[in-house]
Amino acid sequence: MKKISAILALLCVACSTPEPEIIYKDVEVDPVYDDVVKVIGVSKTEFDGEGGKAEFVVKSNLTYTLSSDKDWVVVPSTRAEALPQNEAIVFEVKPYEIDYEGVSRTATITITSTDGSVSDKVEISQIPKETYYLKLLLTEPQAITSAGGELMVTISANLAYKAELEENDWLTLVSDNGEGVITLSAPKYLATFDRVCTLIVSVEGMEPLRVTITQTSYLTEHDNVIVVPMPDSGIR
Repeated sequence: MKKISAILALLCVACSTPEPEIIYKDVEVDPVYDDVVKVIGVSKTEFDGEGGKAEFVVKSNLTYTLSSDKDWVVVPSTRAEALPQNEAIVFEVKPYEIDYEGVSRTATITITSTDGSVSDKVEISQIPKETYYLKLLLTEPQAITSAGGELMVTISANLAYKAELEENDWLTLVSDNGEGVITLSAPKYLATFDRVCTLIVSVEGMEPLRVTITQTSYLTEHDNVIVVPMPDSGIR
């Protein structure tokens, strides 16, 4: 039984995810002639929404300072000593809970000599735990004809949304199932030009989605129709 437990323990150790190793770059430094601040290895530069810690190593013959251009990347505030190769510098990336844009965020750690003569950088990127989105999928049909009728707008969103029409006297929001299908309706239309209205779909924290709804005129639908004035009565 002890032998089986020992084998299982070894298997667990073998299957565990190892910490990323620092891959070093070879940088030659002549301490007499060269002033160098150079990052020669980074354990990790891409992070998920959980964040975490990583480290990098600097090769330098000068004292230098550390800074981050974003507050979600935390670097040591103390000045590093001048050594041919310093000990690993640990930095922390804070959790990234949500994002409304659907893109990763980036930050830069800058290592600068105290006299400002030389510097190097570490670029950090992070994707969020969850991305919120609001997008138009389909309008069917593309427009409401002069005969009137209904049009369905289908959207995709993973947050609660609010749908409303800008002020108008012809288009009606008939129904919204709360799951992205919005039905609009317009009556018969007898004018000779198209008319439009905007459906506004909003989610807190995001730019609203604006969908232009068109009702076409009879002339638009029958572009070969020629409109002529009514004949004179003949009475003069």
